[in-house]
Amino acid sequence: MSGHRSPQAAWHWLGLCRVLSLLHLASASTGPRISARMLRRSDSLAAAARDDSARTANREQHLRECLQSEQLFFAHAPLDGAAEPESFAPVGWDGEWESFAFSGRVADGLDATPPRPYGLGDLARVSRAPLFLAAECAAVIAEAEADSAWRGAQPLAAYANSAACFRPVRELPATLRWLNLALERTIYPAVLSAFAAAELAPTLLRCSAASIVKYNATAGQTGLAVHRDGPGLAITIPLNQLSEYDGGGTFIEALEEGRGGVLRRPAGHLILHPASLRHGGATITCGLRYILVVWLFSSKPALFPHGHFSTQRAARMLASALRITNPIAKPSILNADDILEPGCIADPGGNVQTSALSGGSAYRRDLLNAAAKGFEEAVRLGAAENTESAHVGLGTCSFLFLCYFYFYVIFISMLF
Repeated sequence: MSGHRSPQAAWHWLGLCRVLSLLHLASASTGPRISARMLRRSDSLAAAARDDSARTANREQHLRECLQSEQLFFAHAPLDGAAEPESFAPVGWDGEWESFAFSGRVADGLDATPPRPYGLGDLARVSRAPLFLAAECAAVIAEAEADSAWRGAQPLAAYANSAACFRPVRELPATLRWLNLALERTIYPAVLSAFAAAELAPTLLRCSAASIVKYNATAGQTGLAVHRDGPGLAITIPLNQLSEYDGGGTFIEALEEGRGGVLRRPAGHLILHPASLRHGGATITCGLRYILVVWLFSSKPALFPHGHFSTQRAARMLASALRITNPIAKPSILNADDILEPGCIADPGGNVQTSALSGGSAYRRDLLNAAAKGFEEAVRLGAAENTESAHVGLGTCSFLFLCYFYFYVIFISMLF
């Protein structure tokens, strides 16, 4: 009897085996799900940490830009919480503006509604009278033409074809002195009178850059294709009279059809519009057209433009990848900061994980990968609200990855 199992005991044994089998199946089916959930949560936490690091890097970049602006261009001293003075007023001007409004129709695309901090009526402002004398404008042109140091557009810029040439104001000492006085006495107060946004108050405004732009029909430098600049305010000051050229003007895509989309004004007027709007320089057909373009931003924006700074970083990495002309040779530099533009960092921590030792092709691949992640970061941080640049950059990286993969497959097939 000791070696014989009763029928009841056998049934108990079979039941135990079935329970164990069910437990095994349950663990096999739920285990991967639990692991997948944990992995997704881990990825989400890692992405949040990267975005926090990016926000910190963006604020540091904004602070550097503020300091750089204050070293070169006029800036009011901070008010330390005090009320904005009411005495700011453009010198010698009655403050009258011609106003243009956003359509407000969502179907019209990104530029149908205003970016922060502008309102529906703030698509553009144009002064009804000149704020600068013809003699002042002529002096700016004369200094810019004193030598032949005009520059062309960057080859990779979307508007490079037939683009106007330019001179940075920082290279023109007399014009820089004049502009700094104009910022204090005329331009900053004019912005205050044009827009009701608190973050565009004179004490908060900073000038990021200023350039003299020259359109030359004879040289084929006839226009500037539609593009977007960063957040802030773009100011165009015509420097010569309308009779000196045909065509031209500041083109703003979002202007109502009945207005033609082009703002043409005589010398000395101010044309203001949010810099992130799609805009360009209308084509001239003959003559010479000179303008002064000034870009302003707020030192304390109410809504920090994280998407903009992340897009800038990613775009510099993409440009660096495109500048690698020999994909076979090993790069002579291993630090990504040596290839990227000065001040550019490859990620919020300042590094690109790169296999540069394996050759230029691998280095370019790693730069493209970092750029793609940067554009994804920019989209997460709000870049898509005001510009298509991050999506376009991401699409460009994806296209280049496909091209490299295609040529790699062709190369391997030739070997075998």
